[in-house]
Amino acid sequence: MTTGVVSNTHTYAAVFAANGRLWKQYADQAPAPVQISNVTSISSGLGDGSVSASATDLCYMNTVPDFGVPENSVVIYGQAGANRNCGDADDVYSWTRLSANTSTPPTALTNLPVAPVYNNAGAITNFLVINSATGALEKRDASFSSVSATISAGPFPVTSNDKAIWLQHLSPTRILLHLPPPCSSLPCSIGGELRIVDAGTNTITGVLGTTANRAMWQFNYINGPFNVYFVGNDAAGTSVGSIQMFPIDGLATATTFHNGGAVRITSLYLTTNSVVYEANDGAGSFAISSVPKTNGATKLTLASSTAVGESLGVYGVSSTGYVYFDRFPANFSANRAEAVRDDNSGHVVYGTPNGAEWSGLNFPTTWNYFNTYSFLDKLVVAEYAPMATDSAGATLSVVDAGTAAKNGIVVGTVPAGIQFLYGFSVGTRGLWSAYDGDMEIFYVDTAVAGSLTRVTTDSVGQQLVY
Repeated sequence: MTTGVVSNTHTYAAVFAANGRLWKQYADQAPAPVQISNVTSISSGLGDGSVSASATDLCYMNTVPDFGVPENSVVIYGQAGANRNCGDADDVYSWTRLSANTSTPPTALTNLPVAPVYNNAGAITNFLVINSATGALEKRDASFSSVSATISAGPFPVTSNDKAIWLQHLSPTRILLHLPPPCSSLPCSIGGELRIVDAGTNTITGVLGTTANRAMWQFNYINGPFNVYFVGNDAAGTSVGSIQMFPIDGLATATTFHNGGAVRITSLYLTTNSVVYEANDGAGSFAISSVPKTNGATKLTLASSTAVGESLGVYGVSSTGYVYFDRFPANFSANRAEAVRDDNSGHVVYGTPNGAEWSGLNFPTTWNYFNTYSFLDKLVVAEYAPMATDSAGATLSVVDAGTAAKNGIVVGTVPAGIQFLYGFSVGTRGLWSAYDGDMEIFYVDTAVAGSLTRVTTDSVGQQLVY
């Protein structure tokens, strides 16, 4: 893991809650969920403070993968607490390991981790944590207990709505963090500082860049081969359409890479040669554009709205420069799954005349953990049945990401009652999420025709472990 290259990886397991308990389903085994820990009190209410809500309603679930020993991966979950309301300081957090058996209780967690620290074998050695009492950024052991170093006295924001965000590992011990300003209520602004922590030397850089003052889902960063790119504020404090960058070594502060004009940039991707971004003008028009890494001033428009209100959504990119995206018409006619290269060639439309959407994707089993976006290996396109109003009945065909061509494998048909089916995996085997009124899990192997298999019938809070 010294160079960031992780080989022979695959989706290891899915973690979910059902019937009050935590469960894991291994990706390489037939559906047979195994209970994790002895917790029996996770409820599936809304956690909205209403009379029907419960203190045990699930508000949050996350997994932190241990690449060295996957069974040491950490599972963290949060519940509504005494006020039965998710998303405030009353929430109660706990953690356990993927290996915990039914006699092992979970452990209370006072401070959510900011990021894991890895050794060169990919095993978790420490966690970065913001002390909720002092606001200091601390390095703690792999069980969150003892403090081995105070990296910065801070104070950094610690309330439930403005936690520091782990953006990207730049090495096993060097970590890019986003430190937002304080926020007392939702919705929160995501404007804030980008810094790099070195957990090997227990140091933190000064402010390398400041992010745009926007809602969280609109904040995006991307780690290129030599630079970190992000949507942020330029030198004049203007964030409209501005892509900023700073060198990955953190030795210089951000400069403007590209100014897209009066648009709101909502995501960034890297192909081999380009920075690709999607944006909207605030008046109902959307566009996907590419800019050469060597020249931030030259822009190509790869796709754009054909009518006001028609939206676009990038799904991922390939090593050959294909950009995969969905097109969602404003008049609720059939969606379209499409692909186009970053030089504006090779445009492909899938699922005509009934429509289609991207349903799943695979990353290669050898990939670079220190790059934000690994290139896609395979995708699955859901091509709708005639007169369909949702994904039910859609045919799930595998597409080779490098060529944008279907390879002849059909993994199955979306069952009746399933409104959408979505998933991604490292390697061909994946555990996907579906919705039929509850969130469910399906097993898929994109190398095997007819492999779509249902795993659950009533689950909440799903997370994958790699």
